[in-house]
Amino acid sequence: MTDQAMSPLRRRMIEDMTIRNLSPKTQQGYIRTIKNFTAFLRRSPDTATFEDVRRFQLHLVRSGVGVGALNSAVTALRFFFKVTLETLTHWNVAWASHGAPHGSFSRSRSGVAILRSTHRSLASPGSCQWF
Repeated sequence: MTDQAMSPLRRRMIEDMTIRNLSPKTQQGYIRTIKNFTAFLRRSPDTATFEDVRRFQLHLVRSGVGVGALNSAVTALRFFFKVTLETLTHWNVAWASHGAPHGSFSRSRSGVAILRSTHRSLASPGSCQWF
């Protein structure tokens, strides 16, 4: 990955992928997906809601994306929210219903999904380039 005028959010995601020893092609695919997601949102991806992710998935399907590419996009989104932003909330339901890999849920002893209420906002306020 290049190091030209990179947002802190993108840098963090690349570091997370490097730590996990993801292949360069996987890293490029994940970055491309989050970049496309950001363009779709027209705002920083760390502000996305469950509905935003759902609308993006619908957009991909309507655009004629194949099953493999859709699964790759879902996996990239999942990595971004679970690892880079350290959030995994009610979004598991969307990924599980889609049939994405790693569809396990974090649950409390009572069976209720565990919600993590904090995440880091790494995009600088007033910045046009979020990702």
